[in-house]
Amino acid sequence: MTPKLVRALLFVLVAGYAWVLASRGTGVAGGADSSGYYNLARLLAQGRSTGVLRPIAGVSMPSYHPLYFTPLGFAPTEHAGELVPVYPPGFPLHLTLAAPIVGWERAGVLVNTLAGIATLLLLYHLARRFELPPGWALVAVVLFALFPVTILYFTCMFSDGLATAWCAAAIAWALAGRRSAAFAALAGFAFGVAVLVRPTDALLLPALLVALGWRRRTLLAFAAGGLPPALALGAYNLLTYGELLVTGYGDISSQLKLSYFLPRVVYFGVWIARFWTPLVLLLWVGVIYWALRKNRHCMLLAAWVVPFVGFYSFYYHSDRFWWYLRFLLPVMPAVLIGALLVARQLQELAVGRWGSHRAVRPLIACLLVGVALWAGASSRHWFRFFRVLHLASREVEYPQGVAWMARQVPPNAAIACFQTSGAVYSYSRFPVIRYDILDRSSAERLAQELNAHKTPVFALLFEFEVPGFRERYGDAFVEVGRSGRSSLWRLEQ
Repeated sequence: MTPKLVRALLFVLVAGYAWVLASRGTGVAGGADSSGYYNLARLLAQGRSTGVLRPIAGVSMPSYHPLYFTPLGFAPTEHAGELVPVYPPGFPLHLTLAAPIVGWERAGVLVNTLAGIATLLLLYHLARRFELPPGWALVAVVLFALFPVTILYFTCMFSDGLATAWCAAAIAWALAGRRSAAFAALAGFAFGVAVLVRPTDALLLPALLVALGWRRRTLLAFAAGGLPPALALGAYNLLTYGELLVTGYGDISSQLKLSYFLPRVVYFGVWIARFWTPLVLLLWVGVIYWALRKNRHCMLLAAWVVPFVGFYSFYYHSDRFWWYLRFLLPVMPAVLIGALLVARQLQELAVGRWGSHRAVRPLIACLLVGVALWAGASSRHWFRFFRVLHLASREVEYPQGVAWMARQVPPNAAIACFQTSGAVYSYSRFPVIRYDILDRSSAERLAQELNAHKTPVFALLFEFEVPGFRERYGDAFVEVGRSGRSSLWRLEQ
């Protein structure tokens, strides 16, 4: 294919992908992540970074642990009645910029759509910078676009897609920064924003240093560019948490163990092999080999991928579900580029050795096309199997369920909830009771206080919560009705 045709196909692909993201994406507050980002964005738009724990009429709130009344996405503080956000401020800051343009319910869609467009274009640009031909670079874009994790996290209100875009931008500008201090400064700024979006994007630093080289002027420009986001994050942390180097995630050391390493590495490998075929992993053996032999491109790719894979291989949650590959989404462009780069090198070696035979070149070309089609078909299979776009669209059932509930319950009610607690906090004024963490004695005492004050209590549950809820509370609650995946239950007094 000619470069002009490749660019035309790239334009069509990116335009089509943007339409899919814009038409199928959601920007509503749903579960823990999406409601956490949404609620923090609304607070930031008001010039605040902390929320308020909603009191319940007739309940002596200080006599209970504040977690009992804290919705998902927040954590209580030592200051009575104050809630701090669990999730970092980078994605919510983007939402606050987008909301005046398209409104709060579409802000996340706009941010993720733009991030998706930027990531595809940056992936093509980076593939070309790594000396892949235009057609090969287009293959990288197609495979990344079809990757089920990519589509899921550019349509749901999570920060992983945005983090990927900023990481790719940082690498692209760092490569340009070898010749220009201005681009090195832009790389520093992009890196700082990436860390604002997801603190673990700090793992990108080794790759950026390799990309930039070790010139003093370049590194100083990089540091200067990263200073504004770093100062913003430090100021936010001091204002919100009272400490400079702390996040809402708290101490996660208990979730990092050496024993997790091998099972999670295997888990990552299994799912990448399922989505992109095992050949991707085999080709990455070549990336590591050439990186050890000081190949500049492979050294950069290894420095990009290995820190992320290494860190998340020690993390408890990394092998819970297939979609937890989202933790590695910022390095997936490098995974594809590395695999294609080695495949290209193997092609050149094969042609150099056997290219004099008439059938060799067409045979190698057919083999490469077949492998690319195999990888694309594999991703498409799993995309359809998991009904990825359907997963994203189901987020709208959270605000719909809260709106339905609000029409059924009196205004002085308290709402027992878990999965829907962040959405209840987002879309209503009702106080939250976290039924999932109430211990038995606290639950009994709380019920007595609520009964004495005649405060009505309802439970808003998603379908998967009902069996555990009934097992925990027996017949204390009776079902009022159902709407979609939501069901409403009333506490008998």
